[in-house]
Amino acid sequence: MELFFEKNSVFDEKYQMEKVHCDISMYTKIVNLKRGRVLSVETLFSPFLIFEVSGVIQVKLSESELRKNDTIARFDEFHQRNKECENRGEGGGEREKKKNSDDLYVPKKKKKNKEERERVDKELAKIRAAFDKPAKDLKGYAQRKYMWKIMYIYILGYTVDFGHMQCVDLIRSQKFAEKQVGYVGVSLLLIEYTEMLRLCIQTIKNDLSSQNEVFQALALTCIANVGGVEFAEALTSDVQQLLVSGSSLAMVRKKAALCLLRLLRQYPDNLPPAEMAPDIVRLAEQKNIGVVTSLLSLLTGLATYDNANYKGVVPLAIKLLHTLAIDRQCAKEYIYYRTPDPWLQIKLLRILQYYPPLDDKTSLDKLQEILDRIVTKTEVTQSVNKNHADHAILFEAMNVIIHLNLHGQKMLHERAIHKLLHFINVKEGNIRYLGLDALARLARIGDTHPTIKRHLRTIQFSLDDNDISIRKRALDLLYSICDETNVQEILDHLLHYLSKAEYAMREEMVLKIAILAEKFATDMKWYINIVLQLITVAGDFVTEDVWHRVVQIVTNNEDLQKYAAQKVYENLQNPPVHESLLKVAGYILGEFGHMLDSTGMDQFNALNKHFQSATINTKALLLSTYMKFVNMYEDLASTIVPIFKNFKTSIDCEIQQRAVEYEVMTSYENQELISQVWDAMPDFPERESNLMKIIRKREGGKE
Repeated sequence: MELFFEKNSVFDEKYQMEKVHCDISMYTKIVNLKRGRVLSVETLFSPFLIFEVSGVIQVKLSESELRKNDTIARFDEFHQRNKECENRGEGGGEREKKKNSDDLYVPKKKKKNKEERERVDKELAKIRAAFDKPAKDLKGYAQRKYMWKIMYIYILGYTVDFGHMQCVDLIRSQKFAEKQVGYVGVSLLLIEYTEMLRLCIQTIKNDLSSQNEVFQALALTCIANVGGVEFAEALTSDVQQLLVSGSSLAMVRKKAALCLLRLLRQYPDNLPPAEMAPDIVRLAEQKNIGVVTSLLSLLTGLATYDNANYKGVVPLAIKLLHTLAIDRQCAKEYIYYRTPDPWLQIKLLRILQYYPPLDDKTSLDKLQEILDRIVTKTEVTQSVNKNHADHAILFEAMNVIIHLNLHGQKMLHERAIHKLLHFINVKEGNIRYLGLDALARLARIGDTHPTIKRHLRTIQFSLDDNDISIRKRALDLLYSICDETNVQEILDHLLHYLSKAEYAMREEMVLKIAILAEKFATDMKWYINIVLQLITVAGDFVTEDVWHRVVQIVTNNEDLQKYAAQKVYENLQNPPVHESLLKVAGYILGEFGHMLDSTGMDQFNALNKHFQSATINTKALLLSTYMKFVNMYEDLASTIVPIFKNFKTSIDCEIQQRAVEYEVMTSYENQELISQVWDAMPDFPERESNLMKIIRKREGGKE
């Protein structure tokens, strides 16, 4: 049952009430009125659901609850009186009589899409008719107005199939208002029309070569917005010339740099010629900070594709950084919360990471002074905005320190570590994430491990953070600092955490645990225990590569074979048994089960009780194991041969073929030959673990 009360709806004086009660057990629903107007609805018990839609208060009641005291009748009576009151229009002249009483109880409907569609069609028809008239009859203002309407309709999502030639005509105008409309129209409407864009190229060239900086800016903006192979091939050289021209204004240079970057990202083949590189680099000496900021974005892009020709930017970047970070000289309008131009500082620090350290000791000392100032002087303040700016600079400086140390310049890594270790203890999640991420990359420097490992417990604590991204970075850091001295502590913690880790993390955790166990194992028996425990805890996330690697290691180590066979046999006795464990056990028992004190029948029963629930691939492997059992234990032939016969009619080709071949082998006359066929597998060739290849590929993707 539902009741609707519109806010400020008026009741007849006869039925004015201070409160309307409906008792259900010990609960009470109250409709608050004041001078006959509904103000709000309150509920003191759960059977009532109160909510408001478009100014209408709706009261929903559970009919099962209302039947308890026959309160439906009471509400029906109240509802009927309310309707009668509204139909009569009584209320002391406080409002006009409404023709339809249902208006009080039904929320207002939204505007129909059909009405909007009709209005759009009407406008488009009107504009089309205006464009069909001779051009002399259409004034400039009307043409601009119609084009703005067309673009607005296009932005709403409607198809517009005309107005394209008007865009081409408008950009040829020498009036700013018309040229502006034309360029916006080209950026919006002509992107998908290559033939129409070709008609604009010459006009854009003319605007780029004109002396009107406003026309140049409009043309550059259009090129950057549209992009495309046509513009890139025809206009890149014009944009380059405009960038290095001595007569270009600062506003034009900024747009030219960003426009060139846009074309470069789309089509890297359109690099500036090598002879132009020094001219582009020299623009970094401009006094206009806006130009330098835009240029640094371009130079960062150019360094990605053409590193060698732009290495001259490094000493200029260090000089600019010294001015901003040490001398703190900057135009007033670029100071952000007492920090001189943090955006430019970040760009300067970032471009330094594209080039190896300079051989010039003076420049290196100056860079060390800059980095030391940033690392030691950055503090957490009460201003959130200042914190964001300062820490953005700090973490980019950390990246420079890591870059320099990886290239052989032992510089400030101890201070950086202590600073980052402080950050992973703060409450702010973003700073914790960045601190862990930077520490994981800093841990690639070998001599940083002792300092980081002293805070192992703090890093492990980050695995319990509420933010999954922080937990992932903590996992990366633990993987980076793991070695022979702490492998057992780290893996014990990871295995404990693995059982409650999110599914999004488990596959990567399993892979890293398996790699660390193999890489730093001092005792291979411990390695076997770790992998079997891994399969038990998170078997669904253990890839084929993991258990394949276990098989290779056991096969190539004679001292490990009996122990591994005993462990998998014991694990088969403790359900649940995961599919991956069944595969490992099937292979190892088939090869080395004869070393155990248990009988062949016991081993067969331990495997066979899981046979029916196994997948097709696992069944195929187990059939091979059964054939090895027949070869090793003659008393098992009478038990296993019926299994082969049973699967001779299997619908799976692989299972059927194995069953047929194995049954023939059991009764083959030359059993000496069969014994040689089913002799122990030879050692696997020594090669790099597939697990290492996988993790290296993933780490390369993160870079």
